[in-house]
Amino acid sequence: MLSSSAILSLRLRVLLAMLAAAGAGVYLTYSAAMHAAGPLASDEAAGGLRARLDLAAALTEAGMSAASAQARALASLPASALAGGLPAGRTHGPELTGAWLQDADGRVLASYRGRASARQAAAAQSKNLMIGPPLWNSGLEYEITAPASGGTLRCRFRAVPLPREAYGRAGQETSYIFALRRGNTLRTAGPRGSSDVPIKSRQAELFLPALEGREGSAVSSDGSTLFAFRRLPAADWIMTASTPYAAAAANGERMTGNVRLAALLIFALLAISCFFGAALALRPLRRTARAAAALLEDCGRQQADPDEQPSPELIDQALREASACLRSRDNVGARLEAETEKLRGEEADLKNQNAELEKLNQYLNEREAMIAELKGELAKLKEKAASER
Repeated sequence: MLSSSAILSLRLRVLLAMLAAAGAGVYLTYSAAMHAAGPLASDEAAGGLRARLDLAAALTEAGMSAASAQARALASLPASALAGGLPAGRTHGPELTGAWLQDADGRVLASYRGRASARQAAAAQSKNLMIGPPLWNSGLEYEITAPASGGTLRCRFRAVPLPREAYGRAGQETSYIFALRRGNTLRTAGPRGSSDVPIKSRQAELFLPALEGREGSAVSSDGSTLFAFRRLPAADWIMTASTPYAAAAANGERMTGNVRLAALLIFALLAISCFFGAALALRPLRRTARAAAALLEDCGRQQADPDEQPSPELIDQALREASACLRSRDNVGARLEAETEKLRGEEADLKNQNAELEKLNQYLNEREAMIAELKGELAKLKEKAASER
């Protein structure tokens, strides 16, 4: 019989094979899920940022429309009416922080809240309503120029602060930057202030897709920041939104973490199932092994062990031994049958010989009877001859 360690190795081999199959299935499923969850998490984060950017852009453009209407209304008033001061600011629209009237040569004719600097006066020569570049002064500001009687009216507005929904949840803060292209530079405005950025500089790379007319999102080269960009047609601006990528993809990370945990739990359950499944799968083999041991006992070669663990080697040995035993028994039976047939033939010969002997004895008895009769007749003849003499 095989040793317990050799027999136990069969169960270990079956268990390891089942675990390997289960692990391969779980790994392939986990890899496919992670492969699908990675882009899904990135798309979810990018989609959320683009949604916030669209909300902020819609509110900004709505404010610009309201400011443009207010600027047109002011431009339609005569200069004498404007000299009385600025109208009251609208509570639900951009705040008018300053306005001044200048002639075609850029000279300031009237200033309604402070005076425009020479640079400001020279910057707005257009006779058509136009929104200027973005500015940042503790918030987004911009200027609108509109044709007016006697010159051009220039108004400065402070944009309405964006609602909380435009900045995302806590820990997922979104920062907005506005830009307007002027030749080979970009006039940008954001929480860090206003600046002019060369169009070919690295700082301008973020705005290049929008300058080409595209809208979408991208991740920074170091993978730390998620960007979204689009145009503001009302002002011909570019608006970008940025947020830390780790915070934006938090939901995706939680989802991938859940996938990992689910894969681990599934593998653990499969491992337990494989442990008991291996025992169940080997139960018929154990019964076969016990039957094989009993067969060996019947053959007189080996004692059966009812507690023996299943072993293909034991079954193979039992089959070989039983086959040899059966062949031996068949050979003995064939020899006995041949001897029996031979004895039967000899018995038939003996019977025939006995019949012949009986016939011979009968013939001899008949001959003896005839000889006796002849002897009796011969004796009578001798007596007769003797009497005649």
